[in-house]
Amino acid sequence: MEVMYPRCCGLDVHKSSITACILLAQSGKPLKHIRRFGCTTRELRELVVWLQEYGIEQVAMESTGVYWKPVWNVLESHFQIVLANAQHIKAVPGRKTDTKDCQWIAELLQHGLLRGSFRPPLVIRDLRDLTRARTSLSQEHSRIASRNRSATRLRSIAVPVRLAVPDSSSPLSPDSCCARCSRASVRRNSWPVREPRRLSPHVLHAGVGTCWLAFPVTGGCE
Repeated sequence: MEVMYPRCCGLDVHKSSITACILLAQSGKPLKHIRRFGCTTRELRELVVWLQEYGIEQVAMESTGVYWKPVWNVLESHFQIVLANAQHIKAVPGRKTDTKDCQWIAELLQHGLLRGSFRPPLVIRDLRDLTRARTSLSQEHSRIASRNRSATRLRSIAVPVRLAVPDSSSPLSPDSCCARCSRASVRRNSWPVREPRRLSPHVLHAGVGTCWLAFPVTGGCE
């Protein structure tokens, strides 16, 4: 098969590493160099220097996920980059089972079998990032405003409660019969304050330090 690019490189981009394969055309089997790099800016610049040492001009990689974007941004001004569709690469027949992804991409690029995806100019890409960031911030603002409205509604239905400390001579003193009956009746017909959705506007005080919000309680001490 005819060699379109005698000096090219294929990149297999992952989340935390990049595997690069350089193919140098020569009589017989092409010369191959494989090396792994990290994804930091410093290591991407080392990748640029390494490719320039071999006189590479064409570079290809898959457009999987978003991990290719920083690689593209660093290499764009130094090489001609082909951003290939992953499904298109898998559909090309003839791949050996023991061939690495970066080597297979480099071989396809060397013979001109890769079709690059469309990439808009830098100005359009910056405008896209700006509009997407604005949309994300607007949605977050709407979510926060909705949570604030819900919290305001919950606060508006809360009933202010004050604890009553009855006099020792009162029939509702802690040790009186009426107080004991009232506390038992309230506990049977009410819920604690910690359940705001089940509150009732009727408040019954049943002894020192005890406060329950309940439905009206009928009856009394017999």
